[in-house]
Amino acid sequence: MAFQTVPALSRGILLAALGAVCAYGADGPGPLAEFARRQSDVCARIAPAVTAIECQAGPRRERYYGAGVLVAPEGLVLTAATVVPPHAEAISVILKDGRRFRAEWAGSDAATEAVVLRIADPGGAALPFLKPGRPEAVAIGARVYAAGNPHRTLERDGEVYFRALTLSGRYRVASDDERSRYAGPALELDQVVNFGSDGGVLADADGRLLGLLSLAYARERGLGLAIPLDRIRAALPDALAPMKRYEALDEPARSASNDPNAVLERALDAAAQRAAPALACILLPGRTGTPALQAQTEPAAPRPVSQPYEMPAPAARGPGEDGAVLTGVLVEPRGTLLTAASALPEEAERFEVRLADGRVRSARRAGRHRGLDLAVLLLELRDDEPVSSLVLSAAGPPEAGRFVAVLGAASDAEAPPTRVRGIVSASRRMEGQALQLDARLNHGNAGGAVLALDGRLVGIVAHLGMKKVWAPNSGVGFCAPAERIAAELEGLRAGRDVAAATQAYLGVSPAVGETLYEGVRLAGVQPASPAWEAGLRAGDTITALDGESVRSWPSLVARLKRCAPGAAVAVRFLREGRLMRAAVTMGAAE
Repeated sequence: MAFQTVPALSRGILLAALGAVCAYGADGPGPLAEFARRQSDVCARIAPAVTAIECQAGPRRERYYGAGVLVAPEGLVLTAATVVPPHAEAISVILKDGRRFRAEWAGSDAATEAVVLRIADPGGAALPFLKPGRPEAVAIGARVYAAGNPHRTLERDGEVYFRALTLSGRYRVASDDERSRYAGPALELDQVVNFGSDGGVLADADGRLLGLLSLAYARERGLGLAIPLDRIRAALPDALAPMKRYEALDEPARSASNDPNAVLERALDAAAQRAAPALACILLPGRTGTPALQAQTEPAAPRPVSQPYEMPAPAARGPGEDGAVLTGVLVEPRGTLLTAASALPEEAERFEVRLADGRVRSARRAGRHRGLDLAVLLLELRDDEPVSSLVLSAAGPPEAGRFVAVLGAASDAEAPPTRVRGIVSASRRMEGQALQLDARLNHGNAGGAVLALDGRLVGIVAHLGMKKVWAPNSGVGFCAPAERIAAELEGLRAGRDVAAATQAYLGVSPAVGETLYEGVRLAGVQPASPAWEAGLRAGDTITALDGESVRSWPSLVARLKRCAPGAAVAVRFLREGRLMRAAVTMGAAE
């Protein structure tokens, strides 16, 4: 893809600029210091309006807690139904400075899970509050701030919990979390929402309220969500009427021209805008479209303080399950679509594909490359039907440390692509078949586009299978490199299947720390693995394979890479000071 407006950034100018301003230090002159001061100022502006909330509910008067935000100086507090359940009693609002107020119920809305409280006696003094912002005006990829009360930190030490985040998506959701039944438009964040921060603040870069943090949870994305303020205000116009007196919509945002983060956001936004038309949503068999978003028929299920909270497992819906999302990227005008092979149902050969402009076309599967975790679909286009596409970069893999943006197609047909950002962690993983990224990749990103700052398509998100040892959104993610894809593309278009290189499998894991002996002490041996069958156990120390000394875990891994599955290997190891030997028949890694 030709893109001329910011190519210098990807060649290192932005990184060099950031490195240069770092030399000033956060307390000295320069753009970085100004950005740090501005960010601290925003946090200081938000903090006094963030509240802790406690109440009791249920037949046993169990205690609940969470966060809220003051939205008017008369003591109007906005929070979530997961914090203050229906028929709650003994509601307390606690401020950062330690003041504690009794609060009364002033209104609620089941559809948005919003609750409005009114402080019964604010003491005659105006209370700090946040002015409303405009959620619809904040761009995907923009800097936002979250503030809340996880683990009751605000009550314990008077400190508000802050996170600097990125607005990574805007779409409709039907929550998969039993504690939240929310269904409707949501703002996605690139981090999860901690229990206890629900009901807390999502604010823009000027400290204006954008929405309430929620425990709503989109399973295929596994990231944090907030309920937009405009939807809450529309649902509770009378209860939130005092907010109109304190509108901040006409206040100009402060200039971000010297903000290094804003420079990065603009570059990534420009790249994403150019790439978005080439994204497509692959409708997997059994999928009926966007999950149903019916009005809520039962209230959210808050969890008392006495019950531990566990985040739902971030498992993707399986192929063919309703609600599954899979992204594809068009890389040729003739309709060649790339996606992650492991995310496609194995037996399916034909698919429906929704293009970025809403057109739905059929596609047939061509070839697969198991090592790259890449599948090629060929769209069945009408004569001379135009489609947008990207060009695979031939410039080689980006160096470690380079910024990237990762785009994914939202399940909601009218929503813009989701976007998370990160850096390249390593340029050659899996024998050169993968780039490693620190971006928060999830199953909704699978098959998505990885872009450099100059807009080049440098990879396709892959290797997100459920059997991987790395978890979704863990900051450890991988993509198939563009130059490797380009080298294989014609063969894959023609229907060629490339098997993944099979590696030898031993079935052991190393212990942490040094041992008394030179070798690899084992922390664990997988039951039924080749090592287990040969008699190795946790606590043994491997010292040699086929007479070649093993001095460390990396040397053991390197030695195993030279073994073929099915090969017989002599293993020498120590057990309780005794030298022992075993013959191991290597297995094959999945």
